[in-house]
This record gives sequence, C-alpha cells and structure tokens, in this order.
Amino acid sequence: MIDHLLRFDDEAAALAAFPDLHGEDGWSGEVLRVGLVTADAVFGEDDGDGAPILVSPAQTKPGFWLLAATAGLPGEVAAIERASGRIVAGDTALAGVRLDPVWAGAEPLLSLAAPGTEPQPALAAISDRQFAQQLAVLGAISEAEALAWAARGELPAAIEAAVDALPEEQRFGARMLLASATTYERGHPLVAALADLLGYDAGAVDDLWRAAVLL
Repeated sequence: MIDHLLRFDDEAAALAAFPDLHGEDGWSGEVLRVGLVTADAVFGEDDGDGAPILVSPAQTKPGFWLLAATAGLPGEVAAIERASGRIVAGDTALAGVRLDPVWAGAEPLLSLAAPGTEPQPALAAISDRQFAQQLAVLGAISEAEALAWAARGELPAAIEAAVDALPEEQRFGARMLLASATTYERGHPLVAALADLLGYDAGAVDDLWRAAVLL
C-alpha cells in the first residue's frame, strides 16, 4: 500500500486545502498528522529525582505534514510504501527521517532501498565513554583528554575549537550536549556539523561509530 506525504507551511494552509477533513475532534481518519523527526531527543543523567535531564530536544523538519492514502492531493511531496518506508516517488531528500506517528503496521523510517533489498539498519547509539575513547584511538584527542571528557565532561581542545567555529547561537547548546550527554545518536545534526569541522566525511563518521560500538 502506498501513502502520500503532504507538506504545508502551517496548519491554516492545510485547513484551507482540506476544510472537510477537520472537525471538532481534529483531523479525520482519512489523513494522519505527522512530524518528521530528523534526530531523537538526547537525555543526560537524572537530576536526583529520577527524571533524566533533557540535553537536546528532538529535531524535526519544519512545516505542517499530513499522511493520506489518496494520491494527487494538494501539497504532496512524496509517495511512500507503507510496509517498508521506501520513498517510491517524490522528494528523496526525506530518506533517513522518521515519521511520528504512523499508521498501524507502517515502517516509520523513510528510505531509498530498492525493491527486494533490505534497508540498512540505523547505527546504534554510543555512550559518551565510547565516543571519547574512539576519538582517542584515532588520535583526534589525547588519552588524557578522553578520560577527562568521559569522567568530568571537560571538552578536549579539538572539540572546543570545533564548537567555537559553530554559529554563535548554537555554541551553548552544543557545549551542554557534549559535556553532559551520556549517549550520542549518529543522526543528530550536531554530529554532522562537528564532523565537517573536524574533517570527517559521512563514511568516516560511520566507521567511527561502528568501531566505538565494539569498545
């Protein structure tokens, strides 16, 4: 079965396109309002009350998104195979994002996998210790810096320099995440930004992640 992803600038634009599909109880069962998650939220150690600290909220693509089972509707940007999450037509740049929520039985992660092939599994999250240790193994930071980072959240000089090169409005959030997060997601936007500043391409970051998982 093929679903159709629709994008609008905001809910008002969607309501203007489909006035009959929204009522007092929200959107009708013919469409499903969804978010497009590009990176999951990152949590640090709990605050002493048993509640984990939110270090970085989930990242989503801008816009107001709907899923519909009918083709040719206004706002359509992609056609998606429900069972596999494969983008069969439309915006292939959406590969890698996660739909939340989804229809029952649907695959939430969008991909470009060809028919008959297995989609590549997402790389597992790694701990702060694994991340620091693998960077030390690669020589990007010293062993002493890796220990200080994992034990006390003290950022290595190379990481500090990369954070300083980020846009000013992103630096505080980046330092908070890097100093206190206990896990790192490969798909988090900060990973790509820092990798570029540190001279790692996407393949090198994937290799780093795979090696770190084994530590």
